[in-house]
Amino acid sequence: MWSSGPATPSRSCEAPVGTFSQAAEAALGEAGLWGLLVPERFGGTGCTMQELARVITRVATDVPTAAGLLSVHSAIGAVSALAAFGSESQQERHLPGLAQGIPLSIFGATEPEAGCDLHAISSRLDRQGDRLLLSGTKIFITGATYGRLVKLLAQLDGRPAVVLVRLPDSDTPSFRLRHYRLHPLKHAHNAAIEFTRHEVQASDILQPPEGSTDAMRIVWHGLNRGRVTLAAQAAGTLRLLLRQARDHALRRRTWGEPIASRELVQGRLARIAAGIVACDSLAAWAAAAIDTGQSGELEAITAKVVAGECVRDGAINSLGVHGGRAFLVGHPLGDSFHDHFAVTVYEGESELLGLALFKGLAKHHPLAGLAREASGSRRAAAWLAWRIGILGRRPHGDDSRILDQRLRNHATAARRLLDAAAVRIDRGIRRQGKALVDRQLLVGGWSAEVRDLVSVLAVAHHADATGDDSDLLAADCWCRLALARGRGTRLTAADHAALARMGRTVAER
Repeated sequence: MWSSGPATPSRSCEAPVGTFSQAAEAALGEAGLWGLLVPERFGGTGCTMQELARVITRVATDVPTAAGLLSVHSAIGAVSALAAFGSESQQERHLPGLAQGIPLSIFGATEPEAGCDLHAISSRLDRQGDRLLLSGTKIFITGATYGRLVKLLAQLDGRPAVVLVRLPDSDTPSFRLRHYRLHPLKHAHNAAIEFTRHEVQASDILQPPEGSTDAMRIVWHGLNRGRVTLAAQAAGTLRLLLRQARDHALRRRTWGEPIASRELVQGRLARIAAGIVACDSLAAWAAAAIDTGQSGELEAITAKVVAGECVRDGAINSLGVHGGRAFLVGHPLGDSFHDHFAVTVYEGESELLGLALFKGLAKHHPLAGLAREASGSRRAAAWLAWRIGILGRRPHGDDSRILDQRLRNHATAARRLLDAAAVRIDRGIRRQGKALVDRQLLVGGWSAEVRDLVSVLAVAHHADATGDDSDLLAADCWCRLALARGRGTRLTAADHAALARMGRTVAER
């Protein structure tokens, strides 16, 4: 899904040249990739989110478009929604085909006048006797082409509803695809979908979990998983960027030496490598939260926002290595530059998601949960829990279990800074009160600080568990960079030396 402001699709019905072919989709189906998240009894593999994330990372390292399609189909498309919320009849009807990629599924929520604000959607399902007629336009729909199965958000009886819609094999009087020129995602179908009193099956409406009437819970369920897989895909994309940058840095020579020998280039390679370990770690952390039965919302948002920034910064660092050649048409970096920036926009624009992250964290604050008349001891206990627990979302356990001394020190520093941040944010919330709604820059800064420090904990624990020497070096670099941002300080000479050492390691591999 894309989040964007108003946009109007053109009248052209031609798909972009060079899109991922049906033969390639079929080959991935034969390999079993489309069924990874489908339960085994319906012909799938029944993977965990952690397993799916690792596969997506591996695929993205070589074919990012395939990884993107797999992410959409499995996470924000129909598969995860059917597995979690589908009735027995719905699962039997749809999941066996989805396991084979026949059809592939996509997600339809964004509209010309509704991007991140999904409560503003205007697409509607109208009742006509026993029939349901769908009208409305969905735009920036990744994977949108004929024959797909769309998990679609619309209004029904004045409330949000999620319905599965199988797209016809060609335009009809009640359905049509509208294509537009788009800078990123040149190898993936991306189109607007228009419905005009298009008949859908009432039996294909997905029901919210028992005890709830809010269909948006189905949407958030998919978006949480989509943000995890986006971070996993980012880890693969960064590996691709690093491989290309490293190869060029070894080939390109100035003053008789390969540019890989220059500390400036080494620093750029090191930053990309640090981003890889950050995306690996945060995707694994968020996926594990979902696998253990949690919503994973805050973990997934953190992973998505950090991953988007890593890919954007990775593209900029890669540009510094490749230089002006990257602007030549046909250069792999230049031709995909918009894709690397688009990661910060789809599945929720990063800074807006940062505000959503803070809103989620603030639910744990005493002012949100305790009445003023609560006893003094209860209020004191709540304040203490807030300050010690950094808004209730400290990841991972005992830092003393980290074997690598550098990473253990980084984790200890991050926890101290998180505790201090909790006190500062607590004071700000009490001081600002309801005025915080309009203090988005202040809240965004708090959110970024928490994300950076939480990422240090995730990276320190994850990289230490792998025991890989290169991962440990890259993790050390990430922690240094994130802690400097968290403290609001410049990198030290020791930090620069660590980056140069990591860059040399990348070049020598």
